[in-house]
Amino acid sequence: MADFTPLHSGPAYEPLEAELRADITNGRLAPGSKICPETVLAERYSISRGSVRVALENLVRSGLLRKVRGSGTFVTMPEERSEVVVSKRQIVFLSFATALPRDVFFDPGTYAPMINGITKVCNPNGYNLLISHIGPDWMPPPCLSNNDVAGIVFHGPVTPEFYRRWIEPLPNVAIQYRHPDLDGHCVKGDNGSFCYQAVERLKRAGYRRIGFVTNEIDMPISLERYYAFRTALKELELPFERKYCAVWQRPSFNGMLEKEISVADYLPYLEPMFRSSEGPDAFVCVDDWRAYCTITALERLGLKVPDDVGITGGNNGSSSALAPVSVSGLDCRLEEICGKAVWLLLETISGKLDSGVTMQIRPQFMDGITLSSRNSIQKQNII
Repeated sequence: MADFTPLHSGPAYEPLEAELRADITNGRLAPGSKICPETVLAERYSISRGSVRVALENLVRSGLLRKVRGSGTFVTMPEERSEVVVSKRQIVFLSFATALPRDVFFDPGTYAPMINGITKVCNPNGYNLLISHIGPDWMPPPCLSNNDVAGIVFHGPVTPEFYRRWIEPLPNVAIQYRHPDLDGHCVKGDNGSFCYQAVERLKRAGYRRIGFVTNEIDMPISLERYYAFRTALKELELPFERKYCAVWQRPSFNGMLEKEISVADYLPYLEPMFRSSEGPDAFVCVDDWRAYCTITALERLGLKVPDDVGITGGNNGSSSALAPVSVSGLDCRLEEICGKAVWLLLETISGKLDSGVTMQIRPQFMDGITLSSRNSIQKQNII
């Protein structure tokens, strides 16, 4: 199998700066601890020493690091940090490994739209942003245990115990998913619109036997989109065939998924569908990565995209692509979702909102090269 790592088209220093910033604010790097030498960081992140210096200087200016001539660079003590002097003018963003493994969260394709959306609202309103990734140990960051924040934005399913102990006492807004038993605000992508637009485009292009693909069916977004897909077929008067759907759950560890770094083998799930002449002629994939894995499996079956099978996917609207091909599908507008979440949070902090509000952001369909009109199929294929 070929290895695939999403491309990072932004500044080279961003992943290093983002990970150090989060490690400091969540206590993974303790106050007073020494940062690795520039040469080590450059090798570890495959960037130049100049890019390492930019990342470190940005954190020095933020008050999270200090340089000692002849000794190195150190994490500042909390009382020294210029960013966190006024605790009630800051919020924390919690990313849970139940939704995104640590390395997936810090991939620029995910991290950039989330943090850009949040800071575009935080900064003009005078709020500092802290960032913490919560792993399998469910350890809260010091800013929560020390009551150093005015509110919380969080992403990913949480246990009721963690929610009631650490999140519920403060104004909070969930991104993408909130358990129905837990009251509060939530901003999410409109999964109904996601699937309706995908199926409508496929129907308009002449595809009729449409299936669905996800290898994370137990995750909230995949499950919502699967049922929304079935609803969209009904609304658009197309048949639902369970045999055209490849839906399963890949392994997890303590309920938390690991990053997929190579193309998964979808052939065992797709090959049985094409043993007869009435196999599917299109798939709605839960996102661009699953679309790419599907395309790879179809290639092994000798099928061409989009001539034989049309494909739609979805992405976060970032410059870091999930797949190395231009997949037709939905821009989920993650940056706008995160920005709206912070707006709701600040409205709650100011006392303008007190009851649970759910906002849905409609995704936007983006043309690619994985579907075309069945009546006028392009001669150029991607495989």
